[in-house]
Amino acid sequence: MKKLIWLLITLVLVVTPFSAFAQTGGAASIRYVHALEGAPNVDVYTNGALTYADLAFGQATPYFSAALGAIQVSVTASGETDALWEQIIDVVADQALVAIVSTSDPLAFTVFQDDLNPLPVGRARLTAIHAIPDAPAVDIVLADGRPVIPNLQYNQPYGTLDIPSQAYGLVVTTVGGAVTDAIIPTTTFSLNTGTSYIALAYGTVENPMALLLSAPTLPNDATSGYVRVVHAADGAAAVDIAANGSIIVPSLDFGTATEYLSIPAGDYEVSVTPEGATDALVSTTLTVEANTRTTVIASVAGGSVALSAFTSDEALVGADVAAFSLANVAPEANASAALSNGSVFIDDLASDDYTTTSLTPNVDNITINTTFEALSNEASFDVTGIYGGVYYDAVVYAGESAPQVLALPLVSIPLSSASAVAAVAAETEVAVVSAPIEALAVPTTDPNIALPTATPQAQVQASVTETTTDGPTGRVLVDPGANLQLRQYPNSEALSLGLAPGGTVLAVLGREGAAVPPEFFTPTPTPEGAATPTPFVDPVTLLGEDEDLDPIETWLFVVYSTPDGGQITAWVNALYIELRDARGLRAAFRDLPTIPSNRFGEQGGQAAGVAPTANPLRNVNVATVQGLQEGANLHLRRRPNSQSESLALIPNGVQLIVSGRTVTADWIEVEYQGQIGWVSVPFVLLTYNEDEVEISTIEILATPTVTPTATVGV
Repeated sequence: MKKLIWLLITLVLVVTPFSAFAQTGGAASIRYVHALEGAPNVDVYTNGALTYADLAFGQATPYFSAALGAIQVSVTASGETDALWEQIIDVVADQALVAIVSTSDPLAFTVFQDDLNPLPVGRARLTAIHAIPDAPAVDIVLADGRPVIPNLQYNQPYGTLDIPSQAYGLVVTTVGGAVTDAIIPTTTFSLNTGTSYIALAYGTVENPMALLLSAPTLPNDATSGYVRVVHAADGAAAVDIAANGSIIVPSLDFGTATEYLSIPAGDYEVSVTPEGATDALVSTTLTVEANTRTTVIASVAGGSVALSAFTSDEALVGADVAAFSLANVAPEANASAALSNGSVFIDDLASDDYTTTSLTPNVDNITINTTFEALSNEASFDVTGIYGGVYYDAVVYAGESAPQVLALPLVSIPLSSASAVAAVAAETEVAVVSAPIEALAVPTTDPNIALPTATPQAQVQASVTETTTDGPTGRVLVDPGANLQLRQYPNSEALSLGLAPGGTVLAVLGREGAAVPPEFFTPTPTPEGAATPTPFVDPVTLLGEDEDLDPIETWLFVVYSTPDGGQITAWVNALYIELRDARGLRAAFRDLPTIPSNRFGEQGGQAAGVAPTANPLRNVNVATVQGLQEGANLHLRRRPNSQSESLALIPNGVQLIVSGRTVTADWIEVEYQGQIGWVSVPFVLLTYNEDEVEISTIEILATPTVTPTATVGV
């Protein structure tokens, strides 16, 4: 359990009922979370359209599709028209964003990223967000006191852990506190395969609470399907669900269900065992087909646990269409479903039957009724209306004396920003905002400044730090808003020690080399006749004269000076690093010294010869971005005019090497994150070896360089 994970600061764990299938190919998704204690229920508008109505404290919306670029968000008290606050959120392709409001100082959403990249079967992903404004930092430790996530700060993003899907026991303490004085004693948390979890602590010190946000990760390929598992075996304790002998759903309690988990197509031997046991209660062969949804239900039949599997087409749901699925596994019972206005759309569904239908978004709820002999039962979903893009699933199962109804937690594909319950506006007098809100408090109207996405402290592209070193440096090359994982060891599955925002300059100490045993270690002689270990071969020795190392296969050992004055030594993948020598000129990975691959990264401390101060580039003209208001960014334009395409967003404080200027001296050409483009002169300070220089000293470019359409991505 030494790779384990996070937990929450709360006395109550609430699992949010929404999740999302993120999209690729340039799409983006966003969800909103109401974590501001004392605030009323709210309505959220996106680009003038009602996106979600009546969002309560402690709730999260589904994910919905978001237009790329700057989207306009307005929040009102539920049923009101006057905005409580308004803001701009920058949306980048292929991102899943989580917008959380947890404080009124300032009153705004803070934007974080959800990592929905694919996971192999049997793995889950976990991160955490500390959103209690008046709470100190906390440590997440194992039961024996070993740290897992130390010093978790308010509103600061943290790295992710990809770990086996199983149940974990964790303890939450104050920073440096003892396990015996835990805020929360050892608590078990169950993580399912193919699911990304964000443990959100919110509320106040006096009343801490938590919301466990979950979402299925993307499929590994186009042949995957989606599987949801439901525990509806009345009277049975928690169970483990295994596929082909490996646990994929640990400790599933009665009355609960998983997400629609992405599973590669194929045949699986699925078994159900009591939690922690080895002997199966029941097992069956499940065939997963591409682009289908399969619901696997454990229920009681004839006094023993039985498994039922029902499959439907995944394409039933769309941004403006909801899907309702009803499964009846109660012997000799019938079931029906109707809208709260009395309109029946499923009638007399027989035992062991399953049906799915599409629904138009509206303000009605769904009611499920059961009949068994002279007995009847009724249940409904605890949500406001029917939303496009959402799956509404219900199961009728055998209870102790009569059939019972289990309305499952809602799951959704990304919604369009206008696919909220359109009838909410018609039935009430909540007018959908017909035009963008104009009264926005923005830093500037200059077209070269990108509007802030959220509270500057918690932006994923927050204050960029640089590190002084007499050796080489590396600038982080990731898309705007993204961050680079800082790993404990040179491996993509190693513990993440933190995140470095795009544009950050790191001190590069070296590249991965042969492992070196510690001084106190005496190696055991290889037994006679046994195979000797494969010796380390430096990949540089295999290169041609003009070749460099493959960045994908190369790991660098770096020092990151954090904005709060701390330091992290860690391993990063070279694919996302622009390497320069001490003069600021491009350098080759092959020329770096080697660092033992078993040297571990750590938080805190300081590497020899490295200080957390700015790193002036030497003997080159440098443009330092300055004068932007907090949270704003400078546009890198393809051509030297404010109407040209924006290639990237550059935060305050970033230093850029200047290659030339326009004749009119109002634009300079620079390089940023591997892209060559133009920035507006009024928002940079020009220097040469730290001395300010005039724009007239910069060379005029007769033929400006135009960056190709293809851009650097993560």
